[in-house]
Amino acid sequence: MKFSELKNNLKADIKSLYIIEGNDEFLISQAIQILKENLVQGLEEFNYLKLDGAELKVGDLKNILNTLPFGSEHRLVVIENVNPTLSKALEAFCNLASCGVVVALVCPNLKLAGEVISCDHLDAVELKKWLNSYFKENKLSISNEALNYLIEISNSDLGYLNTELIKLVNYMDENETVEIDHIKLLFTKTESYFVYNLTNALDNKDLASCMKILNQLQQDISISEIYSFMGSYFRKMFYCAINNQPQTLATILKTKPYAIQKAKESIAKNGKSFYINLYNKYVALDYDIKSGKLTPINALYSLLLV
Repeated sequence: MKFSELKNNLKADIKSLYIIEGNDEFLISQAIQILKENLVQGLEEFNYLKLDGAELKVGDLKNILNTLPFGSEHRLVVIENVNPTLSKALEAFCNLASCGVVVALVCPNLKLAGEVISCDHLDAVELKKWLNSYFKENKLSISNEALNYLIEISNSDLGYLNTELIKLVNYMDENETVEIDHIKLLFTKTESYFVYNLTNALDNKDLASCMKILNQLQQDISISEIYSFMGSYFRKMFYCAINNQPQTLATILKTKPYAIQKAKESIAKNGKSFYINLYNKYVALDYDIKSGKLTPINALYSLLLV
């Protein structure tokens, strides 16, 4: 099941074994927290245990799993880094659903009879649901424009969002609507933030904003890195301009369908030739850099003067 389904599934049916896997560390930590909040009703020091499987012996594991909950309906045991030897011992545990002990394994590719919780990065649709739910829980709402902006500048990084949203919630008044200006005021400016705003200014042919953002970017990362970021962006826009199959594009560019949709909106506004010419210009300038005819900083400024 997906991470987003975990809360509701726990209300309907609690398994004895969960296997948490995925590439989003924040979601993994949240999955453990949700299990803990829903299963451990009291005496946390006794009914909640987190262990490193690399240092755990089979005999110790059996003793832990045979220890029943105290003052709570369930006892939660979280085990990371499960080795093959422990996996065999856990297979026998899978049939002991009535003992009140629930085990959560933080480890990918375990072929055990447990309920898998997928904690891969959320796509745009799931992330919007997560954000809307977050704001609703904190008695706030957010405009669609601000919601889309939030996803773009965060690069869908939930760890970053979780930190920054706390500042936003503390700043806003109850029942207020979050707008883009609130996000710009309060969020820590990351590379994703600046690169998104730089490409957005370029799409809008706003030279003054391009120069301002570029100067800010140079304070934190090198010109070569910025030029590389821009190259990735132009390559994406070039492919989106010459190909009309969103799913194929998402696969080729290793990006989300939502990003393809946003790219297509910019292409519809500025025309295909605008982005085809930009990419061709980037390729030509990149050749000049590598052949020593041009410095990266001069190439970048030349690239933005469209």
